[in-house]
Amino acid sequence: MYCCKRDIQSDALDPDQYKRVKEFFTQFDATKGDHPGLYQTFDMSEAFQKLLLKNLQDLLFEYGKQFKGSPIAPEVVQALTPKSPNNLPQRAAGPQSFRGADIQDLQAAACGDTPGCPLSCE
Repeated sequence: MYCCKRDIQSDALDPDQYKRVKEFFTQFDATKGDHPGLYQTFDMSEAFQKLLLKNLQDLLFEYGKQFKGSPIAPEVVQALTPKSPNNLPQRAAGPQSFRGADIQDLQAAACGDTPGCPLSCE
């Protein structure tokens, strides 16, 4: 679960909806919630993108360790790859860009020395 903690302008705030969202996430409180669990917060779309990418990487790494050993088989990566186009707005690459290094790390972990890996950029 992910919860956006971005500041909201007071004139755009719906108090009833805000209360319902707060109540919803209270259910997942690790010590007092009716359905204890974990959720992570973010404040900007870039932070959400980075958090989600990290969580997906961790999931794939753990899958590879538990079920296949390392590395993850290319056909598994293909099966888990979304088929829909990525039409989300992207920020311009710049000094704060994290995507290149993270994607290379994911490729290396997923492919290892597997020739013809579908994640390879070469």
